[in-house]
Amino acid sequence: MSALRRVLSSEFLAGHWPLNSHADDVSGHGYDGTLVNTPTWGEQPYGHSCLVLNGGTQYVNVGDVTELNHVAAFTYATWFAQDVLDTLDHLFRKYGTVANDFIVRTQADGDLSVVLDVGSNEDGHFDYSTVVSAGAPHHISVVYDGTGTANADRLKVYIDARPVTLAFTGTIPALSPSMAGHNAYIGYSSTTFDGKLWGTRIYNIALTQDEVIALYDWNRLGHL
Repeated sequence: MSALRRVLSSEFLAGHWPLNSHADDVSGHGYDGTLVNTPTWGEQPYGHSCLVLNGGTQYVNVGDVTELNHVAAFTYATWFAQDVLDTLDHLFRKYGTVANDFIVRTQADGDLSVVLDVGSNEDGHFDYSTVVSAGAPHHISVVYDGTGTANADRLKVYIDARPVTLAFTGTIPALSPSMAGHNAYIGYSSTTFDGKLWGTRIYNIALTQDEVIALYDWNRLGHL
């Protein structure tokens, strides 16, 4: 249970949206989601309901998640099942001023990219079709730790609790972008996710690999 201690603690959980027939934030921080353009609810492979987005203009507005703004560490995690791979789909985005944003998206060139943009298109990316199958459930954890010395120390991505090797553009910043006063979106808006999303969490810390594994296993037991 030791690896689950911080994973389950309200002290470190900044936002938690099970997306299990509702978009409420169950972390206690009040970032309840607003459904935009009538997303629907479907069934995910582990027996619970989930958010279904059509790849058009549907998304969830979860407000200004302040724990992402100009900080040295956070973790974003979610389950997803993408209908078609290698398309421009946004899993999550928080946009600040021009060239200041945090984005998790898949791209038409075959990459999944994590953008921590502070003016120069800083990101980490990898060919995600080598570890993800269309229509199948997968879990992604994005761990940001600006105290690291190298890009690979500052940004880590796990698919189904396994680390992937990232290529980098620019230098991952020591502090996340300045995004205060701007809303965060599950699914974004103009190029939304096409498929299913559930079990979305944001932590105010950089989870360790053992904690990422513990979260993945906990979710697979049915705890979203």
